[in-house]
Amino acid sequence: MSGGISRRVCFGSAIGRAFAMSASALLLMSASALAESKFDKVAVYFERNAADDDIEVRFLATANEKGLVELRVTAPDGRIVVDFKAPDSKIGIRTFDLETPEPLLNDGRLQKDFPTGVYRFEGTEVGGEKLKGEATLDPTIPDAPTITSPEKDRRDIPTKGARIRWQAVKDAVAYVIALEDEEKERTLKVTLPGDSTSLNIPDNFLAGGTKYTLEVGAVLKNGNRSFQEFEFTSKK
Repeated sequence: MSGGISRRVCFGSAIGRAFAMSASALLLMSASALAESKFDKVAVYFERNAADDDIEVRFLATANEKGLVELRVTAPDGRIVVDFKAPDSKIGIRTFDLETPEPLLNDGRLQKDFPTGVYRFEGTEVGGEKLKGEATLDPTIPDAPTITSPEKDRRDIPTKGARIRWQAVKDAVAYVIALEDEEKERTLKVTLPGDSTSLNIPDNFLAGGTKYTLEVGAVLKNGNRSFQEFEFTSKK
């Protein structure tokens, strides 16, 4: 009888150890999965305005379905350049679109404060889930497109049938076009493929005798972009 009891105790202990090991493995797998969760999107890139000859760095970060209560971005040299916390928020912030001031291109301060290389993104979602991601700030910046139509400061652009044209930029993968009526706060913004060199302005967008700001930007594969910008006025 005592031998049978001993065997049962040993068997029970073996099951207990196996269960404990399985539970530990599951916990480790869960912890690993939690540590490896990724942002829906992260990006860092240079944005240059050729008209003013200035430049900025932009950071984009989008969580998954939940909002973030913490976001930290570490530069290639180990400095923390973004450190957001919202400990009292119940739903957090899902998308961040951050931009630096815009010093002159050859000023050097921006490039020193935000060196090229890999930036590490770390976030905490509502509920405690950790997110990680990386994005590279590349030094290659495209030329700004040369806008051939309409002409800068022209004051008789027709309200119907108007067309924006620009010269192609080497290695551009996309073009971003923005047309803004600042007074009425109306903006037309379009992203086109890299083989595009024109855009028809919708006939119902331009109003007579109105000043508009036009921007056309070339975007490289690395995300860096350069814009040409000027104003024109529609015909009364």
